[in-house]
Amino acid sequence: GSVFGTFFSSFYTIPFWGTKETILISGFSLILISLIGLGRDFKKPFLLFLLLPLLLNLISFPARENLVYEKESFYGLIQIIEDKDLGYILDINRSGRWSVYHPEKILTGMYFDYFLPLYFLLDRDENDLDVLIIGHAGGVISRQYSHFLGDKNLKIKGVELDKEVTKAAFKFFNLSEQEGLEVINSDGRTYLQNSREQYDLIFIDAYTGGLYIPFQLSTKEFFDLARSRLKEGGILAIMVLSENSDKERVFQSITQTIKSVFPFLYSFPDPTERQYLLVAANSSLGEKFAKLEERTKLTELKEISLYVSQKFQEIKISEENYILKDNRAPIEILRELDKLTSFFKKP
Repeated sequence: GSVFGTFFSSFYTIPFWGTKETILISGFSLILISLIGLGRDFKKPFLLFLLLPLLLNLISFPARENLVYEKESFYGLIQIIEDKDLGYILDINRSGRWSVYHPEKILTGMYFDYFLPLYFLLDRDENDLDVLIIGHAGGVISRQYSHFLGDKNLKIKGVELDKEVTKAAFKFFNLSEQEGLEVINSDGRTYLQNSREQYDLIFIDAYTGGLYIPFQLSTKEFFDLARSRLKEGGILAIMVLSENSDKERVFQSITQTIKSVFPFLYSFPDPTERQYLLVAANSSLGEKFAKLEERTKLTELKEISLYVSQKFQEIKISEENYILKDNRAPIEILRELDKLTSFFKKP
C-alpha cells in the first residue's frame, strides 16, 4: 500500500489531477474502506462525522484578489494576478513576482531590466546575436531584448522547466509577439548537455531563494558546462537573492564556485539591494563596466547603465568558502544556516 500510494500519487494523480485532488482521493478512499470494514456495526450518526470532510470541501473560500488564472502543475501552483501598475504578474507557489507583463511598458523597474545593458559589454556590433535564458518563465528578459535589440538578427532560446508556466505565458504574456524566440521545456542543465550551440549571452534566472536554487544549476560542473557553451568574448549572468552578500553562505559559495571556473567575476545589486546580478567572463570587463553608460547606444537604457557602472565590483577568490560540486551542494543547509545567523544577530 505504501509503495503503490507513493508511486501512484507521484507519477499519476498529482501530475494529472493536482495535489488537492490527490489528498481528497486518498482521504475518501480511506473512509470508504472504513465503511466496508465497519459493516453491520456501522452507526448512522457516525456517517455525519465521515461526511464532514466532504462538506468542508464544498465550502467556497474567497479567491486571491485580482486572480485571473490558476493552474496546478507538477512543479507548483501557477497563478496570474492582474495589477493596475505592473499588468499581469506570474506567481508560483505564492513566492513572489516571477515575471511581469504590461502591454504598454517594456522596462519593469525590477531586476529584469539590469540584464539589458550587459549586451553593451560585448566586443561586437555586428548582427547575429545568440542569447540563452535558463528560467524563462513569462519571458520578461526575452521581451526586452526582442524590443530593444531586435535589429541584431536576434535568436533567443528560452529554457523553462514547467510547460504549464509556458502555456500561461503564451496566454497572458504574449510570447508569440517576441520575434526570434524559441521556448524549450526542459531542465536548463539537461538542455545545455544535449545542445552544442554556442551563445553570446547566457542568462540564468532560475534562482528565486534559498530553497528555490536548483543544485544542478549551482555546481562547478554546471558552470564548466556553461562556459563551454559561450562564444569567444561571451558573458554569463545570474540573478541571486541575498540580503547580506558579504556574509551569507549561499551567496559566497555560489560566487566562489563560479570564480573557480571563470577568471573574472563581477556583481552589482539592483536598487533594492536584495537581488544581485553576477556577471562572469573569460576576460576582464572592469574597464567596460566603468564606461558602460558611454558604450550604451540606446538612450532609454543609459540611466540603467550608469547605475550599473557605479555599483559594480569585482569578486576575488576567497579560501573561506568551499566549492559546490555535483557530489556535494547542500544549498538548503547553507540557507538554513544563513537564516539562523540572521536570527541570532537581530537586536
